[in-house]
Amino acid sequence: MRRVIRSLFIIPFLILVGCTGSEYDDLIEGAINQHREDRVHGEEYTREKADIAIWDNGKYVRISFIDEDGNKGRDTYYEVIGDSYEELKQYEGEQLMTKTPDYQEQMGKEF
Repeated sequence: MRRVIRSLFIIPFLILVGCTGSEYDDLIEGAINQHREDRVHGEEYTREKADIAIWDNGKYVRISFIDEDGNKGRDTYYEVIGDSYEELKQYEGEQLMTKTPDYQEQMGKEF
């Protein structure tokens, strides 16, 4: 009987934990890490300060960061190839903007 009661509390918790986050979490963190490595001052580049879009099931990522005044910085586009992130030229990335993203988030919240 105790097992049944315990299961009634554990199962909803596991469902709730499993539903949080995005299927693209690892991809987003990888793009942020790549952006940090490519820039001089990387510590201010966090997901909570980012505007992110993803296309083609995670093949392309656009990331830009928002400063403390609410101003959005330059868009950086990456093509994801295996475990690496190749920065696209600006005009290549801008072509993605004609497509609807598979996923978007701003300041850590999906929309």
